[in-house]
Amino acid sequence: MTTNNYTEYLLTNRNHNAGLLLLPAKNITLSHPVGSSVSLISLTAATVLLNFGVLIILFVEKHLRTPFNVYIIVLLSSNILYVGLNNILMVLAPHGHWWIGGQACTLRIYCRYIVVTITIHSHVLISINRAWALFWPISYRHHHTTTVAWLLSLGMVMYVHVCQLPALILDGLYYRVSTEKDCRFNSKAQNAWATFSTVWVFDMPKVFILVCYPFLLWKFIHVRRRPVPADKRVADARRSMDLLKRRDTVVRPFVLLTMFTASAAVCWIPIMVYYILADLVASYKSDTLETALILLYSIQPVLDPVFFCLGVSNLHNYIVVFCQTKFGIRKLSTSNLRKTRSECEMDIQFIGKRNLSQG
Repeated sequence: MTTNNYTEYLLTNRNHNAGLLLLPAKNITLSHPVGSSVSLISLTAATVLLNFGVLIILFVEKHLRTPFNVYIIVLLSSNILYVGLNNILMVLAPHGHWWIGGQACTLRIYCRYIVVTITIHSHVLISINRAWALFWPISYRHHHTTTVAWLLSLGMVMYVHVCQLPALILDGLYYRVSTEKDCRFNSKAQNAWATFSTVWVFDMPKVFILVCYPFLLWKFIHVRRRPVPADKRVADARRSMDLLKRRDTVVRPFVLLTMFTASAAVCWIPIMVYYILADLVASYKSDTLETALILLYSIQPVLDPVFFCLGVSNLHNYIVVFCQTKFGIRKLSTSNLRKTRSECEMDIQFIGKRNLSQG
């Protein structure tokens, strides 16, 4: 397999986030395997329900609309958009049986090359956000607002379109192959862009996420070891509140980043390494291994909302309270979930007033 053929193979047959069982087109003469369709529908349903459920909670609960969660909203939205549109089109028209026309093909190519890229770069934004918070905490607290988070996300979306959209427009106008049997981007006609897209847009962000994490981990450990200053008169209450603030602003977001990075390493890197080795060593290729790695790659958008629920305290508590209330185990209110910090603040005010009266 030459470099040019590898690039075409990579771009036309690799699923960049959540499609299932996209085997090489040259090996596909299949009709419509029922097992693949059932697996695809199940994966699509789980992804859409989980991501959409977390999105609803984020929009309903005002205290969850933090600047950091803006990146999560963009990530979950791109997961829903890609998995919902692309996988439905795959079920309706599998490889070798594309019968729904050129406009649907354009939509599928847009999802595979732009929406998926937005998903990948959303993970990059989360890593950059944590680097900002850990290395420049004062600047982060003063300048990172919800508006800034939305502007950064909008800038990321525009950057993705600038990198990907021109080639897709040219493909639709001049280079699109017949869509009677299959729907694919004609990478042979734009080989230079195909190589750039594969390396810079799809693979380098994943490498950046993994390379960036050790530096963030080192800084996180350094921040955690920093002593908590407190006046002797209000030592216990002040220390408790400061620890709570540090947990909400540093610890939990970093735990979430750790889970995202681990899932990216487990789900993304194996198939990326496999395709590189398959290009270098002809005997390395294995359809069984490739299918297993593609399935592993497809789990990523299902894990995103699950890890977010586990990593964000308020959302995790909200879901726990909802389940307890719904199933009649124990009825709680969401105000009780934030009682600890309120008690700490009241303790500080009480101790301060007592010291003033005694002085």
